[in-house]
Amino acid sequence: MFDEIKSIMMETLSIPEDQITPEANLEADLGISSLELYELGGRLMEEYDIDIEEDEIHTFITVNDIVEYISSHTK
Repeated sequence: MFDEIKSIMMETLSIPEDQITPEANLEADLGISSLELYELGGRLMEEYDIDIEEDEIHTFITVNDIVEYISSHTK
């Protein structure tokens, strides 16, 4: 799951592969803005056919937070 989400982040936000680690902080380490986080959320919803509420998007602090959320909301 991490590798899939890493690929989506690389494609959607043009983040270099070596910067995306499970522990990477989305804002501090990767420089992801609120707008980019919404863009990423939209792509993840499309890719995994799930709904991510606006208030849930703001709970994502690290890449691993996204991985755990997607893992728990997909079959």
